[in-house]
Amino acid sequence: MEDKKIIAFGTCRERFAYWEHVDSVHAAQVYLAVHGISYANIFEYPTYIHIGRERIKNTFLEAKAKPSHLLYVDSDNVLPESVAYQLLQRNLPIVSALYFKRTGAPEAVALDFVDENRTKARSVSQKIREFYIDNKVDIFDGPVSLELNVDPLMKVDAVGFGCVLIARTVLEHMEEAYPGTIFGGDDPSVGEDILFCRRAKDLGYDTYVDLSQIVGHLGKHVVSAVDFMHVDMWK
Repeated sequence: MEDKKIIAFGTCRERFAYWEHVDSVHAAQVYLAVHGISYANIFEYPTYIHIGRERIKNTFLEAKAKPSHLLYVDSDNVLPESVAYQLLQRNLPIVSALYFKRTGAPEAVALDFVDENRTKARSVSQKIREFYIDNKVDIFDGPVSLELNVDPLMKVDAVGFGCVLIARTVLEHMEEAYPGTIFGGDDPSVGEDILFCRRAKDLGYDTYVDLSQIVGHLGKHVVSAVDFMHVDMWK
């Protein structure tokens, strides 16, 4: 019999609430419940984001219910309701939804390393745009789950942790390999999310981004795939 799946939503909360985020997380959890999947919440108010991520990881591993997956969700991201369920169906150790930086020319928060020492990473935005164009994907505004006739998974070196699902096995292995450390504390050349993916790769776990699951990024407006695909209008 397959082990029961429990997804823990881990969020480093801000001192104020984005209600769009809160409502979208609730909708994603209801979607899981309707499909027979249990969920839990782990919140932290971090001084620094890497400390919050580490505390969430530790709480996840210490939980008596032994949740099967941790879904890191940043408090400024807005989710399509089926995103947690769809990421779980990929059955991968690390898989992220797609979201975009809040910049004038939105770039995907999915990256490949560009140097041998893996200290510099670059967004794979162009590869993603080509994927959507080549497959004639209709792009909608706001967070959305796309129904695609092609494999939506792209292997990358690293992702941001705005909406990333991590299997328990990865975190258990990570804890054994790096006891007592914090994700961003021992290599200032990369951020805590990139460092996590780099460590995971060293342990044999690949990272993927699911191009069918598009998350909004809150700012003055929700940065969406429409902004991303029409990048020329920002230049």
